[in-house]
Amino acid sequence: MNERVEAILEHMLEDAEDVVLFAGEVGTLENFSQDIKTRKAIIMSLLNIGELSNQLPQDYKTANPEIPWKKMVGMRNIAAHRYKALHFDILWDTTQTTVPELLTFLKSQLQSKTHEKETDDITVMSEDALARDWEQKCEDDVWKDL
Repeated sequence: MNERVEAILEHMLEDAEDVVLFAGEVGTLENFSQDIKTRKAIIMSLLNIGELSNQLPQDYKTANPEIPWKKMVGMRNIAAHRYKALHFDILWDTTQTTVPELLTFLKSQLQSKTHEKETDDITVMSEDALARDWEQKCEDDVWKDL
């Protein structure tokens, strides 16, 4: 995963966490449909998720077909261009099912990227340790001859 994809996924994670938090605060579809501030906050976060998913490279989306990339972009387009066409029950269902699944996916993707970095760091540290050992051995050999 390149840095651009990682940055996009991190932003998506932030918005997905916001959706789950905001939906948890209102608790029910009825409260969601009556709370305009929370509704708009969730819609904005979903709009951001759709926009960000549209920026991911196609090969990344193809490699991860379990995520409904096209539907996320579609919801973004409706939110941006036909706001009044959004149905509260569909939005609520999205906050309760699709977004938590997306959240799990994003955490998994970013965690494996962190693991890759840790593995790279361990390798670099091992190479550094070997270099120091070699330098010490060379110094010891030089002093032995004197």
